Amino acid sequence: MQKSYIYIIGNSDQSELKIGHSVNPSKRLSALQTGRTDPLTIYYQAEVDRDKVKYVESRIHHNLNHLRINKEWFKGELKRFISEIDHAIIRYGYS
Repeated sequence: MQKSYIYIIGNSDQSELKIGHSVNPSKRLSALQTGRTDPLTIYYQAEVDRDKVKYVESRIHHNLNHLRINKEWFKGELKRFISEIDHAIIRYGYS
């Protein structure tokens, strides 16, 4: 089973948090950092079956839509986002 990750990447004050997926979150962090003056950090990553990662991500985005700033960027409490990811993986991400 190939793995991918749902991650949370955000700025230092956690006012902008991106919830996305990647096979390599560190590489994704580097790509997102390009062109930004404020440093970004990976705050969380969770392993998900690669065949299910897009669906799991879409459910997370749907459930957090009211906190969306722009596309995959959200404003809210990091702890809540981690909980949402963990619940979505349990519900949709396991075989």
